[in-house]
Amino acid sequence: MDVFNTPIVVFAYEPNVWCLNETLLACAGRFQYSPISLHLSPEGEAWGDSLYRYLETNPDEPFMMLLEDYKIVDTDATLLLEAQALAKHQGVGCVRLLPCPGPKGETRGNFGPIHPADRYSVSLQASIWRGSALKTVIKPGDSPWDAEIKGGMRYAASPAYRTECAIRNAVSYDNLMRMGQPTAQAAKKEV
Repeated sequence: MDVFNTPIVVFAYEPNVWCLNETLLACAGRFQYSPISLHLSPEGEAWGDSLYRYLETNPDEPFMMLLEDYKIVDTDATLLLEAQALAKHQGVGCVRLLPCPGPKGETRGNFGPIHPADRYSVSLQASIWRGSALKTVIKPGDSPWDAEIKGGMRYAASPAYRTECAIRNAVSYDNLMRMGQPTAQAAKKEV
């Protein structure tokens, strides 16, 4: 039996304890064969510094990256297995698990390419990354928002990797924070 066992790393920027707990519990319930780890940015250290250091010290095996505010509520097991296999292909730097934006051009099965120059070709939404590819996106001092805006340009300048994207959600989640602030849904549940 094939199982999704890609390591999951939750990167916390300005951790909200309630959001972090919800996200970790949801991951543990949905991904029983994947090792799940939490990476907190030390107080006073930029998110990009902390993430960049993590990427320098970890092997290039693909891992699923989540931010602390993505509480997974549903998964498509077939798409996750396809994404896991695709992430191991030569030249694939990122496999996006949500089509936002979706693939541009010809799709092969349930996945297709995202052009590196497209707006938001790089996103911190749920994705499977190779550490070396993500390292081309993240620079010391970056915030998560810097990584999405500036990171796309950096990634486009690195022809060594391509991004593949699911044609439909491989994972669905409630976004509990937006730009560092609890969403209305999260604020109601925190009380």
